[in-house]
Amino acid sequence: MPRYEHAERGNPNYQPGGRRCQPPILAAIRDRREAASERERCAKEAEDHTLQSHDLIQQTRAADAAQAQAHLSYEMVWMGVYGTIGGFLTLLAAAAAAFYARDAARAGNKSLEHSKEASDRELRPWLELKFSPDWFRASAEVATISYDLKVTNIGKTPAKQVYREARIFNQNPENGVTIPAFFSSDFEPEAGARPRTILPQGSIDLGGKATMPREEVDTVMEGERPFVRLILAVRVVYAWGYGGSGQTCLSFVISAASGDATIRPIPLRTDERDTVMSITAKRGAFDNTA
Repeated sequence: MPRYEHAERGNPNYQPGGRRCQPPILAAIRDRREAASERERCAKEAEDHTLQSHDLIQQTRAADAAQAQAHLSYEMVWMGVYGTIGGFLTLLAAAAAAFYARDAARAGNKSLEHSKEASDRELRPWLELKFSPDWFRASAEVATISYDLKVTNIGKTPAKQVYREARIFNQNPENGVTIPAFFSSDFEPEAGARPRTILPQGSIDLGGKATMPREEVDTVMEGERPFVRLILAVRVVYAWGYGGSGQTCLSFVISAASGDATIRPIPLRTDERDTVMSITAKRGAFDNTA
């Protein structure tokens, strides 16, 4: 705040009450009443001047204080603006950091999932099937296919609860639905079926016979000869570890005419962690055999 002591001094040449109030002139007045009256007037003029000067000083001080307050308020407004801008930039930086952390967490989770999936695929059994047809026979009651099936565990952990299931289908346009439905259906072991275990790099024989009622076998005449074309679908289901399960599937076409039969494989092999196969892949494989 400014200092105001100098305001009380005023103009050094100014004499409250005029020139007649100067001490030498007042002393020169001979009339005592006139001198007293003049001194009283000069004192009153001096007092009024002092009061006016003090009032002016107070008004000046109030104006200066208001100006200082306005300047302070102006600076505080700008400080608030700067603080708001700084807070907004800090908020943007925090949001960017949060987005980055979220993306980093997602990338970390995805990498962890990939690593876990790779580990699961590495530390699990994988079954490979080697199919060898034995014979095909169609009597008046039933059509039978006998086959050998060698199952080898090429994985790094034991395959447990190993079961084999085989079913015969007529070859027709519906195979793109019926056979995938068989492969993806829930497996129920036959009564008395014994679960097997295959150690890593070990093999077992799961050959057997599959049958189909004779009245369900579609027969087509080619010239004078009756002709049948069937599909043998085989799947081997198994489990490992804590809740892991999979299956390996194979399909073969059996063509028979006049009691002679030839068997050729459909180029289809899948091995998945769950019990559902890709219908698209199977449909494509079966369409190629038509």
